[in-house]
Amino acid sequence: DIYREIGDSPAQEQVYEYLGLTYATLARFDVAEDAFRRQLAIARYNEHFQGQIYGLNNLGGLLLKRGNPTAAQAVFEEALTIAQNIESQEGQGLSLSNLGQVAAATGNPTQAIAQYEAALIFFRRAGGEAKQISTYNHLGAAYSQIQRYPAAVTAYRFALRLAKDDRDVPNQFQALAGLSASYTAMGLYSDALGFVNQWLTLAESQDSLRQQLMAQRSLAQLY
Repeated sequence: DIYREIGDSPAQEQVYEYLGLTYATLARFDVAEDAFRRQLAIARYNEHFQGQIYGLNNLGGLLLKRGNPTAAQAVFEEALTIAQNIESQEGQGLSLSNLGQVAAATGNPTQAIAQYEAALIFFRRAGGEAKQISTYNHLGAAYSQIQRYPAAVTAYRFALRLAKDDRDVPNQFQALAGLSASYTAMGLYSDALGFVNQWLTLAESQDSLRQQLMAQRSLAQLY
């Protein structure tokens, strides 16, 4: 309200993004979509191309979450085109990673792998490792889907190391779950046990009953 009153449209764009992300976390998808579309409209009006890339990726992610991969793909592709035009390494990485999620959601893990690996190249060029974490986890899941478990382990290990460095607990949980499942699938039960125990220890340290339940269930299945 204050930013509207003083006419600060770049600040409004940023706040709409934060509102959209918060509403999406609360599963209030209609309000989240409205916020993301307002974010995008302001970025377009101001010809803020980097803002358009983030706005489109936010909107596409929400559409994918709502079960509309076709619409999400079109939005991600628009974001990728803008990122290519302004030579944004991070924007290209983000858009390609999200296109990989569309491919995975529509039953094309091989295409998803290609998108994720391309995204990681752009993220490395952009510098900073935090952006790579979720992409490595998604890559591990895609390799697991086609039963290429050694490749999945490599991806999950990268994700786990980067997530620990960044203190990113949700991605640590995802990587540990993926590692335990991959080693179990390969019959390497002692390795799997080690990662399940790490998973359980982390869950207990975070007082996460949901993650403790999942880890205990995996531990029981492993035994």
